[in-house]
Amino acid sequence: MILFLFLWIVALGVAFVWLLFAAPALPRGRELAIIGVLAAVARFVPLLVFREPHGLWTIDINAYLITASDVLDWRDVYLRDFFVHPYLPFQMYVFAAAKLVADATPVPFFTAARVPQALADVGTALLLTRAASRMWGWSEGARTGLLYALCPFPVLVTIYHGQFDAISVFFATAAVSTLYEPDSARASARSAALLALGILQKLWPAFLFPLLLARVRGDRRFAYSAIVGGIIGGAVLAYMLGFGSSPQRIYDGVFRYNTPYPEAGGPPLILHRFLGSVPGSDALFRFEVHHGEWVAYAAALAAMGWLVVRRAPLYEAGACVLAVLFALMNDGSLYHHLWIIPLGLLAGQRLFVAAVVLTHSAYYVIIGFIGGAMFFPGVEGPGTQWLGQHAHWF
Repeated sequence: MILFLFLWIVALGVAFVWLLFAAPALPRGRELAIIGVLAAVARFVPLLVFREPHGLWTIDINAYLITASDVLDWRDVYLRDFFVHPYLPFQMYVFAAAKLVADATPVPFFTAARVPQALADVGTALLLTRAASRMWGWSEGARTGLLYALCPFPVLVTIYHGQFDAISVFFATAAVSTLYEPDSARASARSAALLALGILQKLWPAFLFPLLLARVRGDRRFAYSAIVGGIIGGAVLAYMLGFGSSPQRIYDGVFRYNTPYPEAGGPPLILHRFLGSVPGSDALFRFEVHHGEWVAYAAALAAMGWLVVRRAPLYEAGACVLAVLFALMNDGSLYHHLWIIPLGLLAGQRLFVAAVVLTHSAYYVIIGFIGGAMFFPGVEGPGTQWLGQHAHWF
């Protein structure tokens, strides 16, 4: 199994590189069907082969299972001492549905939990095909869709690692591309609803909200904001009523996950040492520990948005915002960079996207296959042992 999964991802990498330099001729009118099938094969073959997680990333799958169990037992997920589900209430229901399927069928939870993500990722490939076709014609649109359909990085993130960004990426990309359609109240309302669903799934599309709002005609901005806020607020209220939660619990669970801690060092600890005994420094330090990263995100992105991407094309601006956001993050999670690939492709930045895809995919393979994060090596030899011991160099 390990050898097959390794060769599969290498084959996708080769196909991706080939597509960077070649423009295959797909039958017009059938490109969506062909791209959809290729995207599905690229994801569902390894999904069906890889039925049980191994290695360090099993921790993530166990957290998903705990979340699903809590939802099905009507327990408040945000009461957990550790951050089992540090997101707004949407993906938790997907996990719960996956557990129902796993309990009622021979399908393991690991497989059932990845199926919705794989379907969303296939949907993103089709979405990119249509959006790129509107800008550059059907030939370049098909090439763009193929690049994502056979891109190894989304497969590594969604199928091998088992992360659940794909659904939110689909909604966020759809929200952005919808505003390229003829300007209308219906298009802006659809974009707002898609963005809200993306934020409920994972928070990162919230940083695209100002860019999208700026592209909506002035008299529709209030409606756009109201739709986004109404859907998110309604989902949170429904969760609170159904599970007996509170705004404070949800806030603590969601907004204190990606925050720096003093024992980890970094900017908060440096700030604390620099201020020393300055009056009020302890309170400032506590605020930085609990909220500082989000403040830094907002400040840096606001400055960049005003100075750099205020007048840039929407796809390019969105990719730029997300790239800066993930560069600022303190956890260094590789899978977050999946977000910039669809918008980067629609911005025409194929060289940039290729650099992200190939370097990150290589890192995933080294850490996952050799370092043991995804698998423990099946055959131990001097070379494998050395690479396993020195995987952190890469």
